[in-house]
Amino acid sequence: MRCVTIILPRKNGVLLLSEPFPGSLEKLLRPAKPRALVEALRRLQAGFTVAQDRRQGGYLRHAPAVAAYGAFYGLRTATKVHRLLNELQPRPRTVLDLGAGTMGAALGALVTCSSIDQVHAIDRSRQALNWGSERLRAHAPNLKIKTFAGDLLHRKTRFPTVDLVLAANVLDEFRHSRDRQRLFRAMFNAVSPGGLLLLVEPGTRRASQKLIEIREAVKSDLSILGPCTGAARCPYAEHPKDGWCFSEWEPQEPRWYGRLRESAGIRRQRLTWSWLALAPEACRPPRGARVISGSMAVGRYLCAPEGRILSSSASDSWQRGTLLSDWDQGAME
Repeated sequence: MRCVTIILPRKNGVLLLSEPFPGSLEKLLRPAKPRALVEALRRLQAGFTVAQDRRQGGYLRHAPAVAAYGAFYGLRTATKVHRLLNELQPRPRTVLDLGAGTMGAALGALVTCSSIDQVHAIDRSRQALNWGSERLRAHAPNLKIKTFAGDLLHRKTRFPTVDLVLAANVLDEFRHSRDRQRLFRAMFNAVSPGGLLLLVEPGTRRASQKLIEIREAVKSDLSILGPCTGAARCPYAEHPKDGWCFSEWEPQEPRWYGRLRESAGIRRQRLTWSWLALAPEACRPPRGARVISGSMAVGRYLCAPEGRILSSSASDSWQRGTLLSDWDQGAME
């Protein structure tokens, strides 16, 4: 009977349920004068909390909004990508960041993968791309950066072929299934042989269900590297009312970040995200099982190759989205 290895952050052998944002990311995105960004952040947050069909586009047209978005939301996006790539362990040389905004996803990849020497980024906002490029160059002065200002769906040329395609908070913005399918095909066609497509979306039921739809549609043709661990059918595709698949993490906020958030009237929140990693070539899914529920009196649900399984011996330290390597059902019960 094998033991269960829990992939969670530790320091000196002690389990950390909460840890700081990655120091290199926090340093790169820390604004010189956080207080100057309060009003712009307040306006951004107000725009994001209205219904999706009432949101106004073009919110990254002005310098204060770009700086506030890059520092506050960019740090969250970069951290999510950093944590996912730490699990997936790719070694890309070239990266494409789609719907890049202030390039938080690309920055998270750059800080995580030392192999990266070229980044392409596409977004409607030239101001946001310029802001993000400055941060990437601050971390890697010799990095080659190519940016393109324009719409993702209405390009006259194909996306450049790269080793790692990133799309963070992109697909959920498209309400029509045909637009998501068209964009997904264009994304995946940009992945080089041996490469990876990483989709990162909000940790909401709606966003998760969109990724589950993609997963079910392509599972026979592409390799799924996460969050799935080998189940033939996603448990939440079969029973969507039972829940949805997302990860969560409680960060320790740096002082400037907490003060900026509080001054803008934003309540403290965990980082939550839905995600899907796909490869064009045959690859094994991650070994083990993934935690897909919160703590319950009877245990926690895990997603395993057998499907959704209830573990009565689940640990309170497990966070939703945690990968349990070398898992076997006999060792758990």
